Amino acid sequence: MRKVLIPVDGSDNAINAVRHISNRHVQSGGIKVHLLHVATPLPKAIAGYLSAYDIASHYRDEARKAFAGPSEVLENFGVPYERHTARGDKAECIDHQARSLGVDEIVMGTGRKNALTRLIEGSLTHQVMSRADVPVEVIAGRKESPFERYGLPAGLGAALALLFVANE
Repeated sequence: MRKVLIPVDGSDNAINAVRHISNRHVQSGGIKVHLLHVATPLPKAIAGYLSAYDIASHYRDEARKAFAGPSEVLENFGVPYERHTARGDKAECIDHQARSLGVDEIVMGTGRKNALTRLIEGSLTHQVMSRADVPVEVIAGRKESPFERYGLPAGLGAALALLFVANE
C-alpha cells in the first residue's frame, strides 16, 4: 500500500490536495493517507499568561478545524487515513514526519502566486521540496487575489521609493 503524507491547515488548497489523492485512490486503490497538521507554537509572551490546559485546548481546536474538511473528503471516498499533529517549524515537521512514517510521497496544496509574492512571503512548498527525500507533488489551488497580484508588488515598490527618497 502506497503511503502519502498530506499537510493540512484547513484551507481550500489543502482540501484540493486531499481530493486529488482521493480521486487517485478511487482510480487505482492501494493508498493510505497520513494527514498532518503542524501548529505554530504560541509566542512565549502569550503562552506565559495561559494555563497548560488552555494551551492544549488551543492546539486541539486548531487541529480539529484543520482535519474537519480533509477527513470528511477521505471518508466519503473510502480512503484509509490517520491523523498526526506536530508543533514547530512547518517544513521541518513535515520532513520529519515523512521520514518517520516512511511515506512514498508528500502531496501539498498551494495557492497560485507570482514569483515576487512567493519571494516576499517565503514558500512552504519550496522549503519542503528542498528538504524531502521523497517526491513532493504540488496541487495548485485558487488563483492569487487582486491584493496579492497588485497590492503586494505596489506596496513593495512604494516602500522602496520611500527608502530611496529618505536616502537623498
